[in-house]
Amino acid sequence: MCLPRAVRASALVLMVLVMLSLPGCSGARHKGEDAIIVGNESCPLKNDIKTYLLLGVDTEESLREEKEPGLGGQSDAIYLLVCDMSKKSVHIVGIPRDTMTEIKVFLPSGKYNGVSTDHLTLQYAFGDGMEFSCQLMEEAVSKLLYGIPIDGYAALNLGAVPDLADALNGVEVIVPDDSAVSEESTFKKGAKITLTRHNIKKFLRFRDIETTLSASIRMERHKAFFRGCAKKLKSMAEEDAASVIRLYETYSSEFITDMEPEECAGLARFDFEEDVELIPGKYNSDADFDEFYVDETALRKMVKRIFCE
Repeated sequence: MCLPRAVRASALVLMVLVMLSLPGCSGARHKGEDAIIVGNESCPLKNDIKTYLLLGVDTEESLREEKEPGLGGQSDAIYLLVCDMSKKSVHIVGIPRDTMTEIKVFLPSGKYNGVSTDHLTLQYAFGDGMEFSCQLMEEAVSKLLYGIPIDGYAALNLGAVPDLADALNGVEVIVPDDSAVSEESTFKKGAKITLTRHNIKKFLRFRDIETTLSASIRMERHKAFFRGCAKKLKSMAEEDAASVIRLYETYSSEFITDMEPEECAGLARFDFEEDVELIPGKYNSDADFDEFYVDETALRKMVKRIFCE
């Protein structure tokens, strides 16, 4: 099954909400085993790591209304927050929406119809558009990365983005390239701009579907947004920790998550690494839709470095 690709993109402001909902000071926990198998090697997991899956869904409809499989939207943004609880640092790993991997398929009736190798973004659509979709994505991403434990998820749609921009009093970013300048003249490479309710959707979601690898190019703007958002939240937490908690409470109905809002102000003070690391691989643009294939050798090295002792 292949769903149409609309000119929409991720609601990456969900990163803000996830940073507010993660347990900031409690001990690390993992779902699953204490080791994973990478290739033929058993690799012990780091004890102080928590990993959270962030999903931006390409719909403006509520994520709290159940949809039949195929109608719940696609997860155009797929990121992992890898939190080192001892160093109080966060490393961000990006996974292209077009990653070709094994996903579970469900019929419109909800009946399970086996597995298929297809675009990772479609796995969300095959769920209910709510918690089950997130759980399917969590399972698919974990399997793609050799069974790494994922400690929680959060998903947000496009509808909440303008209000969140207001709540943050804007987010300053440096535009990484000219890929969206045709959509907004101020989105010029190297320009320092403030994302507000009036321009944030354009900045995060625009891609030219007539351009090969446009989803990959768009991820550079996502990275810029991550950097700006992390700086803003850290500043807010240092000035008034209660403001971070209030932000979570105000917007908790806009997203879905299986995490508890413990010690949120503490995590907002964590140091977010400047760069966003993408899983290694290459695109095939000769297919009807762009396809991203992971480099298994490089991916094994990456997983060992980030998640294993």
